[in-house]
Amino acid sequence: MKKHQLRINLENVEIPLFHNVLSDDYRYRTLPNMPMLYWPSGLPCIEANLYIMKGITTKNWSLKGKGGTAKTNADLLPHIIRFCFSNNIHFSELNNAYFELFINGLMAEKHETGKKKGQKVRSNTRVGKIGRQTLAFLVGIGKRLSDKSFIAESGCRLTVEECEYKEYGKIVTYYNHVCIPTKDEYKKRLPVAISDVEKLMTFISAGENRNLVERNKSLVKAYKATGGRRSEVANLQVSDIEKALASEDKIPLLRLITLKQREHALEQEKEERFVPVYRTTLKSIAKYIKRNRARILKKVNKSRKEKGMSSIEDHGYVFIGENSGLPLGPDTITTYFNQWAKDIGATGNLMAHAFRHSFITDKIEMLIELFNLQDEGEFKAKFAVEKAFKDKVMAWTGHKHEKSLSPYIHLAFSELSGVNKTMDAAQVVYGVSSAKDEVKELKAKIQSGQISSAELMDDVGHMLDDLYELLDGKVV
Repeated sequence: MKKHQLRINLENVEIPLFHNVLSDDYRYRTLPNMPMLYWPSGLPCIEANLYIMKGITTKNWSLKGKGGTAKTNADLLPHIIRFCFSNNIHFSELNNAYFELFINGLMAEKHETGKKKGQKVRSNTRVGKIGRQTLAFLVGIGKRLSDKSFIAESGCRLTVEECEYKEYGKIVTYYNHVCIPTKDEYKKRLPVAISDVEKLMTFISAGENRNLVERNKSLVKAYKATGGRRSEVANLQVSDIEKALASEDKIPLLRLITLKQREHALEQEKEERFVPVYRTTLKSIAKYIKRNRARILKKVNKSRKEKGMSSIEDHGYVFIGENSGLPLGPDTITTYFNQWAKDIGATGNLMAHAFRHSFITDKIEMLIELFNLQDEGEFKAKFAVEKAFKDKVMAWTGHKHEKSLSPYIHLAFSELSGVNKTMDAAQVVYGVSSAKDEVKELKAKIQSGQISSAELMDDVGHMLDDLYELLDGKVV
């Protein structure tokens, strides 16, 4: 029996969305990256695919990347498909006893080999997600079959509880069953460990391919300096770096682009925000663009020409693949960070998103100091009633709701306990820290002979100019 029933069709798939009874014809829509579910026998699971299709067309489940949120939801359904196949029953034949057996099986499954041998395959939280998504799927089947005795809150073969909660001003409905376990204790993700970042930069710098070394260091710097989401840094444009550097602001604002789903899930729109990034960091990334990125594109096009292929045009994305010259995707970047964490034996959270945690905490600390806020209640009240303050928080962090910021607010006040700096002093500290990192990197290049005298003079000159500008010519 095949164990994996979820496949992603990377090519466009035509899906019938509407049937005109009078003319007996269908209207189709072409969908890329469509997740499709199959029975272990290899046949498509019609019921499950209709459920995913409904989520895409009515609930704004996205198909971006490698399946988007449609795939995330589809990932939860192969378990019930295998269960019904193994027990030779249709979904509509499930009852309370069967469903409890299904949930208990998910909870009891353990790894049979490897380092995790004997450990549970999935957490209670994961089992809960699978169970509740399965119930939503089964409720849809009951409605489609008009079988009122199948699934409902009482008097049916499968009894469920319809629950709701309010999130960001919207009412969210979900289904629960008495046998679904409670969530595991929440484990808070901490900001990335500074020691891990230092080890990572040392590890990357030891690479033999200088173009890759500079690209990867610039990638880490971009995440650290912007607090951007995976896709936001992947979408960073050369023109964004140039425009930020052309600004006369002491601390330039860098544009980050997020692709958001429109009301209809098959369409996307660009949403942008601007975050403060120190000029020293921007210049460092600009050097990679001018020197190493240009060499990568030149090398790729030379190789293509030798193979009789046409050259690729410069698409304008900052971070590109060494062999393809194409933009690095968010999943590729995640793979890099996961591998780097293993390579250096990271002690903390060394992932692209962990840099975002650090960035947001730092920026909230700045706002706390700027407005002299005494506790979390004052911060939340200011966020709720003052538009200018709210706009500043939203622009820097990319969040729209105070609830999403709560963990960072708590952490920021914890770290600032007993500290009383002015906003200007805090800005200077962060700026000097950024410059210090660049000095350490420059020193390593000098010691290894990886920089020419002309490049050395250029880098030192820019670094000193940035520090003078940041400090307004004053020594602190």
